[in-house]
Amino acid sequence: MTVLLLTTFFMVGERLSGLLSWERVLLSRAVTQLSAGASADAKPMLMEAGIALDTVLQKFPSSADATIVLAQFYQRFGFHKDAIRSWNRCMKLDPLSSGMAHEAIGALEFEEGHFDVATNHFQEAFKYDARISAYAIQLGESLLSAGRPDEAARVLEIDIKSHGRSMAACSLLGQASLQLRHYEQSRDQFEAAIKFGPEYPAAHHGLATAYARLGNEQKAAEYRASFEKLQKEKEQRHRNELKADNGVEKLLDQLARTYATLGRVYLVHGDLRTGEAFFLKAKGISATEPECRLLLAQFYEQQGRLHEAIAAFEEACIATKRSPSQQLLIAAALNRLGQFGQAESIHRHVIDSMPQQAAGYASFAQMLLQTGRNLSEAKNVAKQAVEIEPVAEYWFLLGKIFQKIGDREGAMNAFQEAATRDPANNLYRDTIQAMKSVL
Repeated sequence: MTVLLLTTFFMVGERLSGLLSWERVLLSRAVTQLSAGASADAKPMLMEAGIALDTVLQKFPSSADATIVLAQFYQRFGFHKDAIRSWNRCMKLDPLSSGMAHEAIGALEFEEGHFDVATNHFQEAFKYDARISAYAIQLGESLLSAGRPDEAARVLEIDIKSHGRSMAACSLLGQASLQLRHYEQSRDQFEAAIKFGPEYPAAHHGLATAYARLGNEQKAAEYRASFEKLQKEKEQRHRNELKADNGVEKLLDQLARTYATLGRVYLVHGDLRTGEAFFLKAKGISATEPECRLLLAQFYEQQGRLHEAIAAFEEACIATKRSPSQQLLIAAALNRLGQFGQAESIHRHVIDSMPQQAAGYASFAQMLLQTGRNLSEAKNVAKQAVEIEPVAEYWFLLGKIFQKIGDREGAMNAFQEAATRDPANNLYRDTIQAMKSVL
């Protein structure tokens, strides 16, 4: 099989040299290993994906985008050393990929239990762009695992201040507070986490521990019982998934993601036809993978193929039903395409399914503001977003709505709240000055 793959990849008699040649040999080795343990149906699919990856390496040997696809392929299929090598090469080819690369390497090292090494990479990712909440969450979790709860707490507090509360941030901050013996703060954070994720067992366990440390044994017993119930349900779901999973669906999703990312590389390099073909191939392989459907829909919108874009976004909406953030992205796209009813329906579904998440309210308010439809409801849902998460961007949104409906005092108060929470933001300061100059 190895000889066959190498012959197919490189062509007989081709002269190979340098880093690219070695990278292609390593890719061939990885595909060979995957194929060796695959079913008869899966072998040709893996072979075809390997050839597609090899082709993109040949076409774009100095492209960070092509190397990212390779790194993600290795990471997706468990070739951790190869993935780390490829991510390091990405950073050399394009320093702008550093945040993504350090985050990916950190995740691999964390999975291996190398918490100090993982922490170093997550810190580099966080330094590269502290605005990305996921970097802060991963850094906080890694610091906790490395036995550094005080540093974890500082990072998570910054994230909550910047991005608002989330189940992950509150739960991790609760864990850090437990380790620091700040039991009241720990209790408050776990209670907030449960509001976002009522069925998250770890938050119930943490809350039981916090109440026990505070001497409230009745509450501790209550949350120990809820933890045990939720944990049993989680384990049963996992067993059911293992029984139902024959490995085929997971493989198809992984291959679909590989083809979707290959499609993006071709688009970046101006080959629109091949890029679209890879998106369609990904969609044909997996009936459930959402990324390829989103990328295809966005491609159609950018090309002005609006009817195809609407249909693709509608299909993507079904595939992303478990991801509120992707659902909101689709709602915004459908709104741009004039499908106001569908966009509103998606927003209401997200809000109903996650009433403690401010993002759904804020996105809906933003849509209503942009379209000028039902500004009274826009004001109400923006207020709900601010009540749940009083972060600067939501206050600013509320101010814009007040401004639109002619409530000057309400607008000024909201803009000042935004500026207080984010004093370095020039837009907030300039908006306040512009309002004052009209007086």
